[in-house]
Amino acid sequence: AAAPGPGSGPSAGPGPGAGVGAGAGGKRRAHGMLQLYYGLPEAGGRQLHPADIDGANFMPEVYLNKLRSECTLTELMDSETEMVKHIRALDSDMQTLVYENYNKFISATDTIRKMKNDFRKMEDEMDCLASNMAAITEFSARISHTLQDQHQQITKLSGTVWTPTLTPPTLHPLTPHQHPVDPTPTLPP
Repeated sequence: AAAPGPGSGPSAGPGPGAGVGAGAGGKRRAHGMLQLYYGLPEAGGRQLHPADIDGANFMPEVYLNKLRSECTLTELMDSETEMVKHIRALDSDMQTLVYENYNKFISATDTIRKMKNDFRKMEDEMDCLASNMAAITEFSARISHTLQDQHQQITKLSGTVWTPTLTPPTLHPLTPHQHPVDPTPTLPP
């Protein structure tokens, strides 16, 4: 029976053609690697063997001793080639993540700066609105006071009714040689 190679068993690295971004399994694997890189607990909280290169308890010496004892020289060379590919893929993924997050950070910084400027403008406009409202309130109070005084005067005047008493002039028939009577009424003293 042949010894298990680097591409077999639960602690093996990725097989040929299984890159970091290869399908859903590749995404899950990349996610798991990032969790390990940042020291986050793995899903399920399972304890991994020290020879598991993707495990939280990975020990390089144990892994290398296992490879030397279980693999032929050709398998070791293939394992090294796969590991180099895997490292390059992880490095590329990390650079992509840094680039994407850097752009998001710059975008967020610009958004925060714009919001800060917008809030300053809005604060200035609110101050202007408050001063305008104070002026309107003062002007309204003056108008109300003036109208109240005039209302009192109008009420006072409406209580006194002036009724002129005019006596209509007496009309006499005119003869052909008389001049008409002055039509202006005379008011009694």
